[in-house]
Amino acid sequence: MSRIALTRALVIAGGAALATVAVRADPPAQAVAHYEAGLAAKQAKDYAKAVQALKAALGMDEGYVDAHWVLAWVYAAQNDTAGAIEEFGRVVRLAPDTDRARQAQAALDRLRGPPKRPTQTGIVPVDGLWRGKGEDCNIEFLVDGGGVFVRALQGSVWFPTTPEAQAYTNSGFWDAEPLTPVTGGRFAPFEGSTRGEFVSPSKAQGTVVGPPNARIRHWTAEYAGPLPESAQPVSNGDLACLAIQLGDDGALRRLLADDPACFTWSDRLNRTLLHFAAAYSKAEIVALLAEHPTVRLDGRTNNADTALHLAAARGRADVVELLLDRPVGLNQPNNAGKTPLHLAAEGGHVEAVEALLRRGAEVNGGVAGDSTPLALALANGHAAVAELLREHGATE
Repeated sequence: MSRIALTRALVIAGGAALATVAVRADPPAQAVAHYEAGLAAKQAKDYAKAVQALKAALGMDEGYVDAHWVLAWVYAAQNDTAGAIEEFGRVVRLAPDTDRARQAQAALDRLRGPPKRPTQTGIVPVDGLWRGKGEDCNIEFLVDGGGVFVRALQGSVWFPTTPEAQAYTNSGFWDAEPLTPVTGGRFAPFEGSTRGEFVSPSKAQGTVVGPPNARIRHWTAEYAGPLPESAQPVSNGDLACLAIQLGDDGALRRLLADDPACFTWSDRLNRTLLHFAAAYSKAEIVALLAEHPTVRLDGRTNNADTALHLAAARGRADVVELLLDRPVGLNQPNNAGKTPLHLAAEGGHVEAVEALLRRGAEVNGGVAGDSTPLALALANGHAAVAELLREHGATE
């Protein structure tokens, strides 16, 4: 899927999260002045100045339909499809049953083209509640956003000897998980052990892993009905997390600008946008989040992982360096006793290990089940990392 299609899918999915605001017949005089300046800048093709002026007008009157209308065309001229869709959509919602709304809807239809779906196979999963079961397991999840993402994923497995006693739940509780993008007809949650793919608009199949012995269980699921009324609406924080997973930096920046509460968003496992960005995003996006005053650089997940842990575990040396320029816990262990160096060594990430050692990471630190970083590197066959650690005085 192209970046534009991903952006488009995100905005379409997030449309319901935008608040409807009242139309004001007479915008304030200063808002009108900003609007006129923005319109003049658009006509002069000074699009940066136009955006600035039109946003200033909307800051004074968020229901200023004409300002949304012109801003939509400015975004379209800049090939910012997502921004144009967002602004045309606001015109439709703010001024229903008007010529302007019908013109905006026509523009939306042209921009969106044929329905953009998150699959390569042409299969479009039905929005709603999905349920299924398999070998010693159950599966439930919600499909939302026109088949764009899965949320509220719950995969449960149990010991065959005690079928009444659930032994393990893979991925949480209703509406508590971040959105999981559907790509190529498949989905998998961040750091989760459920995998799925859609085989028809109303059927899916996949696997879930759980005890005993990390056994793989196969499941099938079907569409079971519309989204439950109790389902929580998708928040801007959810959409920001989805944007990070999709690599849609433009949508992420707009969400952060429009809703500063996104900076303090977290899921039920206490994973923040900084945690997700450390694992997924470019260093510049990590820096954008890390520099915001409300973001906790040392914020910990329920597993006591910091953003540095996640960057090290994924071998993201540039992000490791960026985070280490800030006050983060270099040698802090997580609940498994693993420091960032343990995780980088365990994954065989030479550059991340080098960055951590250069900044003073304790080469034999941590209490990861009595395993040192060197022991983890050797156990996982990472000879280059093991040699590097030994050069810095590591022991098993």
